[in-house]
Amino acid sequence: MSTQPSPLFLDALRHHEAGNLGTAERLYRKLVEKEPRNPDAWYLAGYLAIQRRQLTRALSHLDRAVQLRPDFADAQINRGNVLMELGRIEDAVAGFRRAADCAPARPDALAGLGMALARLHRPAEAAEAFGKALSQAPDLPTAHAGLAKALRQMGRDVEALPHVLAYARGEKDAALLLDLSHEAMARNQPAIAHAALQGATALRPDDANALALLGNLSQMGSRYAEAEAAARRALALAPDTALAHSVLGRALFRQGRVEDATVALREACRLDPEDAEARHFLSLLTGEADTAAQLDYTRALFDGCAATFDHVLVDELGYSAPWVLAEELKAAGALDQPKAIVDLGCGTGLCGTVLKPHAMRLDGIDLAPGMVEATRTRGLYDDVTEGEIVGVLAGQNACYDMAVAADVLIYIGESSQVFAATRQALRPGGWFAFSVEVDEGRGVTGQSSGRFAHSSAYIADLAARFGFAVIRQRDFPLRKELGQDIAGRAYVLRAV
Repeated sequence: MSTQPSPLFLDALRHHEAGNLGTAERLYRKLVEKEPRNPDAWYLAGYLAIQRRQLTRALSHLDRAVQLRPDFADAQINRGNVLMELGRIEDAVAGFRRAADCAPARPDALAGLGMALARLHRPAEAAEAFGKALSQAPDLPTAHAGLAKALRQMGRDVEALPHVLAYARGEKDAALLLDLSHEAMARNQPAIAHAALQGATALRPDDANALALLGNLSQMGSRYAEAEAAARRALALAPDTALAHSVLGRALFRQGRVEDATVALREACRLDPEDAEARHFLSLLTGEADTAAQLDYTRALFDGCAATFDHVLVDELGYSAPWVLAEELKAAGALDQPKAIVDLGCGTGLCGTVLKPHAMRLDGIDLAPGMVEATRTRGLYDDVTEGEIVGVLAGQNACYDMAVAADVLIYIGESSQVFAATRQALRPGGWFAFSVEVDEGRGVTGQSSGRFAHSSAYIADLAARFGFAVIRQRDFPLRKELGQDIAGRAYVLRAV
């Protein structure tokens, strides 16, 4: 704008800012007649025409403004917006590119360019433009929304979720945050889901269901005090919220408050008898076995994490059981000749990566459909069966030379049926290698983690009962949890 605007210019601008659009329009007409080479006059006249939805007139005025001052970023951006509304998308792209080249940097010009490219079905170019906009203005909601949409058009849904979160937070859209939390959980992105629920509950502090979900995600993230606080807030609002009782019970269990945890979990099961997770944790507390709940809980647990299982377990938690078992089998001489091998609870097929070179045949069994699909995708196994180990092995007599169960018994607890079924499936002299979490007592102990620990006395008793000799035994750190090593033990048994 001129450093010394004319009285007419100032009068027109004053009426424009006051909302007197009719008067302002009349004054702008006079102004551009008197000052035809003033780009600011043409720009403001064009901007007012946009406000009055006179798009053709607006474009004419903005064209004149950018002819007089090609680096007039505001005029270029608004001209691009008008061209978009008029359906002249290619022209809008050119205009936004010119605006983006103006100094200083204008992230809104890049966001406009991204939107125009998206309209032309050029998502990769749109994503690049939105990304550049965010490098200049990391909190720009329109750029986050546009980038999320472009990424999804390219099939990169998981990458899109953080940008949906940023947009929803910026717009304070509680409904979108709640929807995002569900989507993020379905895609096994608990951190995004947790952040979305934090935003949603901040906007809707009286939403008991959202608070219960937030507590559940805090529990899953090992933030037990946070989980307890969210569950109690939910129950103060709606005392019959079953999930809140379940979250509270599990959080109290992890904090060692066993009596209060039992009360909360019993109430969760009363309100929702189908809650397998609550029933499973209650059975761990009381010692009253609930096999159906245990299976349902384990299936759901692993089905939901198949996509990120290898990365989280191996890279983040230092999981080592498949490699330790392979080392112990090799030391025992069990891998000297190719064998028919069955991988019990095969998960994503990590054991297959170390056993395949030693297998004439490699089969897998897993309870969770997502894990079965992941193992099949890995392409190492001859056959992968979805189901419970004992049921799948039933009727398979002397079919295998080796059975491996890496971190499987820790989700089963009482393991006599697995030992019986495995012994039946093995040929004479067959090998059974597995890992457990260590219990220092004499039996099987349910833990607040939802898993079981097995004592050496218990394993020795099962081996003797079902015709196995213990060949090798090795203590090692199974994985990390809350920054601490979980004590594990690897066994190699042989059928006698």
